[in-house]
Amino acid sequence: MRSALKHIFAIAHAERLIIFRTAKFWVLSGIGFGIVSLFIFVTTIVTIVENNPPGEFMLQGTDALLAIYLFSFLQAILIIFIASDFRKSEDKAMLDQVMYSRPMNTASWVVGKYLGVVGSVLYLNLGLILLASVGRIFKWYFIGASIGLMPAFQYILIATIPAILFMTSLVFFLVSLLRFQALAIIIPLGYVISIFFYFHNKFLSFFDYGCFFVPLFASDLIGFGDLGTLVTQRIFYTVLSFVLLFFSIVLFPRPRQNRWLHRIIGFSAVLLLTFATFIVFRVYKQNKHKMNEAETALAYQKALQSEPVCRVANYDFDLRIFQGKAPLDATVKLGLKNENKEPIEKAIFSLNQSLHVSRVALQNGDEVRFQHENHVLQVFLSPPLQLAEERELIVSYSGVPDADAFMLDRLPDQDFLVSMRDGPFLKKPLSSWIGDEYVVLPAEVGWYPIPGVASGFGHSQTRPKNFATAHMKIHGPANLHYITQGQGVVTDSLKPVMEFRVEKPVPGFSLNAGPYTKISHQFRQAQLELYFHPQHLPDIKEFADVADTCFEAIETLFDEFENITGIKYPYPRLAFVERPTQMQVYLTTSGIQNTFLQPGVIMVNETEITRRDIKKEIENRTKRAKHRGRDDSPNKIKRDVFIDFMLEFLLPSEAWGNDGTLNSPLKNYLHFQVDIQDPVLARALEVQYYELCEKRIYDTFFPRREKRRFSSFDELRKLTSGWTLRRRYNVELDSLIQTLENQPLSQLLPSGKGGIYRATIDFKSPQILEMLRQRVGEEQWTKGIQELVNEYRCKPVNRELLLQMVQNKEEPVESDYFITWFDKLTYPGYKIISATAQKLKPRGSKSLKMAYQVRVKVRNGEEGAGFVRLVCGIKGDDYWKRLYLKSFEEQEILFPVDGKPRIVQLFPFYARNRGNIEKDVTILEGLLRQEPRDTFYVVQRSLDDSLNFVLDDQSNAFSSPVQDEAKYFRPALKGKSWQSQISDVAFGDYYLSWHFKHAGAGDYPAKWQTKVPKTGMYALYYRLPYGKRWFLRSRFFVDEISLKIHAADGEQKIKIRPFETGDDWLPIGQFYFEKGKQATIEVIDKGNGRLIADAIRWEFVN
Repeated sequence: MRSALKHIFAIAHAERLIIFRTAKFWVLSGIGFGIVSLFIFVTTIVTIVENNPPGEFMLQGTDALLAIYLFSFLQAILIIFIASDFRKSEDKAMLDQVMYSRPMNTASWVVGKYLGVVGSVLYLNLGLILLASVGRIFKWYFIGASIGLMPAFQYILIATIPAILFMTSLVFFLVSLLRFQALAIIIPLGYVISIFFYFHNKFLSFFDYGCFFVPLFASDLIGFGDLGTLVTQRIFYTVLSFVLLFFSIVLFPRPRQNRWLHRIIGFSAVLLLTFATFIVFRVYKQNKHKMNEAETALAYQKALQSEPVCRVANYDFDLRIFQGKAPLDATVKLGLKNENKEPIEKAIFSLNQSLHVSRVALQNGDEVRFQHENHVLQVFLSPPLQLAEERELIVSYSGVPDADAFMLDRLPDQDFLVSMRDGPFLKKPLSSWIGDEYVVLPAEVGWYPIPGVASGFGHSQTRPKNFATAHMKIHGPANLHYITQGQGVVTDSLKPVMEFRVEKPVPGFSLNAGPYTKISHQFRQAQLELYFHPQHLPDIKEFADVADTCFEAIETLFDEFENITGIKYPYPRLAFVERPTQMQVYLTTSGIQNTFLQPGVIMVNETEITRRDIKKEIENRTKRAKHRGRDDSPNKIKRDVFIDFMLEFLLPSEAWGNDGTLNSPLKNYLHFQVDIQDPVLARALEVQYYELCEKRIYDTFFPRREKRRFSSFDELRKLTSGWTLRRRYNVELDSLIQTLENQPLSQLLPSGKGGIYRATIDFKSPQILEMLRQRVGEEQWTKGIQELVNEYRCKPVNRELLLQMVQNKEEPVESDYFITWFDKLTYPGYKIISATAQKLKPRGSKSLKMAYQVRVKVRNGEEGAGFVRLVCGIKGDDYWKRLYLKSFEEQEILFPVDGKPRIVQLFPFYARNRGNIEKDVTILEGLLRQEPRDTFYVVQRSLDDSLNFVLDDQSNAFSSPVQDEAKYFRPALKGKSWQSQISDVAFGDYYLSWHFKHAGAGDYPAKWQTKVPKTGMYALYYRLPYGKRWFLRSRFFVDEISLKIHAADGEQKIKIRPFETGDDWLPIGQFYFEKGKQATIEVIDKGNGRLIADAIRWEFVN
């Protein structure tokens, strides 16, 4: 044995030397090292220089982990090429005779060469860790990042080593089997390519040998988290690598010196292959069993939904954390009360099935029969609980909650609401965690008994809430902070026990714990507490000299929340707790289940904290202020940085970012006070209040940045950027518009990936409530919400009750308001018909300042009344008006302004328009000698209006070659066809766009076809905003536009030269058309330069 090991290590050493001397090894490894070095260099520089780099770069071991992960892609190719040489190099050096003369067997030879290949690749990975450590040292030196390499070594152990062993064994096996090097290279390369282009993480990730698509990213709080079946998969590949290696020895083309050894190796290979097959079969069976259990549990809970449910008025928790065999050991006393008309013989609670219930008893100690299955705890009460009767129940249980098994009604194919795949950061989604000193237990994971079942509710009703008070005792390690609802004090110094009292009923209880650093301050409204990982603590000492200003800003924030919602902050404290970056929010069949927001507790992603470098941000902002000549005093700069820091946590305003409502404390004001049972209404109120606060608070703190700013959701509702929609909701713009046009909100079901559901709800439902708020008046709305909370606290609320409470008695809103907007296809569209202004000076006025009388016509061309915001831009300021237009209504609005008006814009609360709705103001000649008028009136449209009409490029009358097919392609079809483009200066009813292309030989004409409403002469005009875009100028546009008119008296060819006009309409001429006959206008794509097809205007002459 000693001799065999000596031979193996000698061969391995020689093999490594041979590999290190080959050019392909250094070329491939050099390319890999170069790419990884560039990546580490760039990320290190970005992290040091930028204010807010990705927070993942600041976590421990990220540099080395990413270096190894990125190198693993090229490492596969490297192994294939160097391992495939192990037989060829022997033949070339004629080593067979040497091998025959040596007292070594085939196994020693193959294993030695195998270890040589594996060792040489492992040395490269160690070199990468060293390289990444250098970058980490720079981060530590310049920005104080923590140094830690443990995640990288764990990644090597979990992912890299099994991958190296397997790929090397596979190539050795193919060389021994096929004895043809080319095939031994092509087959593994094909396998690797298939992983990237097909398998990914399909089939339980069993084809992903290298963990290329497996979520393996380490948190500073919990490391890699729950690895689940990944460890089993890595064991499978390790075992399979030995199987292939043993078969390589058996099939190696060399005479056998020891037949018994070959038989033992062959038998071992078969035995290990059987074991590997058993691993796959076992994981498959476990996964299948888990899916069947979930389906059974979901059906079981649906069947129990009609059962009467008792209410728990008070909980008395006695919790032991990390004090025994189980991380969680609980005894909970429940104060039951029957509020149903019939007696309750069976009390139903939802409780995670992974928690083992050991005992259920009454207050007097008598044990009660119970049944715990399918995540439902049924307690058989004897005698039954009568109407209004109260009874105490004690439940003892222990274990670790399985969040994946408990949340049964999550959409299986959904996109994560918090991105888990940003570049190389692949994270495994978690709902809860308990272990490694950290505890994250949201109420939604069922870690304590909650009345009723947890899952199986449809899209029209959420799970009923149980509002309760609580008394909680927590026994656990003294070095941990414990965070839950209520405030806590240490009651025993020898055996630390945290005691919490929740005196105000809340809809759920959460539990967080960990060795956090705590920062707290008592404000006028509540106590604010921050719990951070010790190494993530921001440089808040930078704000020490402006502490009073910072505290005042936080109190102002609370005041604004109260002013907008009309409700005071209801709890004695608000705690922000750092959560692992793997934590996820899920979409269920009854809406979003946001585990981050708990009553009085907000869980913040650790990467949101680590990415902030406050000191550097202060320095950079000071430099910008000096460069722009603004106030660069330290107090002013630090105040602004603090407010930005605060608002980025509470009210992030980037339209392209993640949903800011996930971390907003606003649900504490209304949603945690009443039970809003309609998920669409609940989401609508959440987003509506978020938008109101976002606009109001940014105006309050930064009034000079942008007046009356729009919310991040408003930016998305413009429907101009498909990129932002895809980033936040992963939906295409066309799909969203189609859903808005064809499906009412009340019939919209969460399905598939869930993006179209979320986008539709967020686009439409908050604006419905905002229009209602404008109808009843802001004061009446606030008063109604206050009365709603006071009268229906802890009670169910639906949309009819909401309308009743906010209703304005003097000008009541229609009782079917919500039916119109939630249950019907109401989708208004707005258009500015005209915008003119004339100089105004009242008679007898002695003022030298000239005013303007503005006259604007606005039309709602669709069914459904709604509000729009009209903005008239003047130099240095804007004039705002809110308009209410009924279905198919046109209004003329008159108002005076002090400066010269430039442009008029419309901002609907909700509309089918895409892009900006705006029109330049035409200044009329002459001077008005009259008093300013500020009024509006409804315009009665005449019959002649139907004889004057416009055909747009978005109407059904327009067509171009392959246009109908092109809109289904992603990306859009390009080449010789006409392409659609959104533009602010284009014409359109609700979608400002045109079609454009480079002119050519005239083989791809665009045309409009229609039938005129009356026989006669029509004047035609071609829409061309000449000179208003760079490609609409003479240098880039065609010299002349060729048109072909198909009129009643035959076909006519017209050529017009482009030039600038006051209203952007080029006259084509007058033509005779007959009613009922097809009229066609074609734009011939002939010439040199760009060409657009926007719209054709028809005006009846006689």
